[in-house]
Amino acid sequence: TAEGRIDLSGFVPAIEGNDPGHYHLDFTPTILGPYLLQVAMLIPGQDGRNDAIITQLPFEVKLPAGINFRMWFSFAAILLAFGVAIYAFRVQADRTGQLTGSFNLLELPWFSRIMRASLWKVVFQGLMLLIFAIVVLLGFIDAQESSRNLSTIMLWTIWWAGVIFTFVLMGRAWCLVCPVGAVSEWTNQLTGAQRQFSRRYRNLWMATGLFMLLTWADGYWGIVGSPGRTAMIFLIFGVLAVAVGAFFARRTFCRYICPIGGIIGLYSMFAPVELRARSLSLCQHDTTKACYVGNDAGKGCPMFEFPQRMDANTYCIYCGDCLNTCFEENISMQFRSFGKDLWTAARRTFDESFLAVAMVAVSGTAAGHMVTAWHGWMHAISAYLPFSLLGISDHATIEKLTYSVVFWLAVLLVPLLVYLAGLWTWYLLGKPEKTSPGELFVQFGYAFIPLGLAMHLAHNMQHFFVEGPLVGPVLLKTLNQFTPWYFGTPDWSPAPWLEPPVLYWLQMLFLLIALLYGVYTAYRLAVGRWGPTAVLSARGPWPYLILMLVIALTDAYLLNLPMGARH
Repeated sequence: TAEGRIDLSGFVPAIEGNDPGHYHLDFTPTILGPYLLQVAMLIPGQDGRNDAIITQLPFEVKLPAGINFRMWFSFAAILLAFGVAIYAFRVQADRTGQLTGSFNLLELPWFSRIMRASLWKVVFQGLMLLIFAIVVLLGFIDAQESSRNLSTIMLWTIWWAGVIFTFVLMGRAWCLVCPVGAVSEWTNQLTGAQRQFSRRYRNLWMATGLFMLLTWADGYWGIVGSPGRTAMIFLIFGVLAVAVGAFFARRTFCRYICPIGGIIGLYSMFAPVELRARSLSLCQHDTTKACYVGNDAGKGCPMFEFPQRMDANTYCIYCGDCLNTCFEENISMQFRSFGKDLWTAARRTFDESFLAVAMVAVSGTAAGHMVTAWHGWMHAISAYLPFSLLGISDHATIEKLTYSVVFWLAVLLVPLLVYLAGLWTWYLLGKPEKTSPGELFVQFGYAFIPLGLAMHLAHNMQHFFVEGPLVGPVLLKTLNQFTPWYFGTPDWSPAPWLEPPVLYWLQMLFLLIALLYGVYTAYRLAVGRWGPTAVLSARGPWPYLILMLVIALTDAYLLNLPMGARH
């Protein structure tokens, strides 16, 4: 050890339970640096002598996480940026921040041909389906250890962490090649079903509920850490997608049921590329509406989108079908400023706004669930819950139930806080008759999308860049095991793709940008309601801005804590 050889043989059984193999040992290091803990397990031998199995566990003693210099520096940067943003928006109240004169990418002949072609899309969908099928199969038949199974590594560490970046940069482009959405659409083309959901179900509530249940189930049953459960979940959704495609039109599954379809749509509003109608007057005079219903040149929009009314990226998957069916060549695809949809979209609904706000809670809870302090927090909270009155004494069960209480309360608490911020704003405005707190919730809920997105990105960056390199040795092991060839010995200690210090500051940068975008979105929405002169007065949207600041500081604190690995 850093302090010399210390005898730590005075251990006792752990206080929290009777599980074999759990022991408690008090030791307070006084020197920072590397340590080596040696554990000797004695096993009685047949000849009366004890055999020993010795394990050495290296670790390093560092300064306590949480309250340290980098956390205070992060807080200071967030507060400074927040103040600068407020000042800038107040001085330049007429600034729009929008790009003008964007170039239509479809005017590039090669790009237009790619967007209109269907063969490459089918090829990519087929390739993704093959990879998906192999990965799900390995989840059932390969080693049931998440760090050694390609199913958990590929789906949760590589795909789920990496695909979030595509939402930010390319919108719902992933949905175009998603194997689950593809099999649903192919099934519908085979059956020719034209049935649509009842209007009461044409919203995101079903998708939101499934996503919340899936996120909660991961924390309760450890789906991410179980190859078998991971494979079963994805297989179930694949079968569900086929069933929906067999009975309902187009990509009904993707639009209304897919558990990640809702958050993909909301996060895609941040993407810097958009597909829109060039001239609304041409759309209004077109009686065929072929872009929606289809014609001999192609089928109608699989996502039930109508370009004439589309003013956000929420449901467009860039499939290019409307390019083939619109004989007026009235479709454009162009770059624009990041996040423009957040303040320009005219269509705003309660289900989308609720999901946008709830994702702030979900992303924060998902990150908090993996920090080393989480178990201590759950133990402290469980003391205030009536488990003893219910006859529940098992430590593992108590922690899972406490997690469930915390998760679902957080999912409801953050939307409640946003509603209360709207109620406060409504009172500051003098209770105007033409405005209600519920209406403000629907409108300003979209301003919280950047914060949820940033926390989602920052948390998963840790897994992608630190645990992602594990895909190399796991793939090598899988090829050695399931093919007749030998590809070499896997290196089970790969270096991270990005060093933790660099990763941390990238996380803080994303969080900082998200706060600025959230503040700016709230500002733009407020300008549209109350005008630029009064927007940052005492009657402005200050309750929303203060809540955003609190959320950003809380997220910065969580990201500053040591985070455990998924695998």
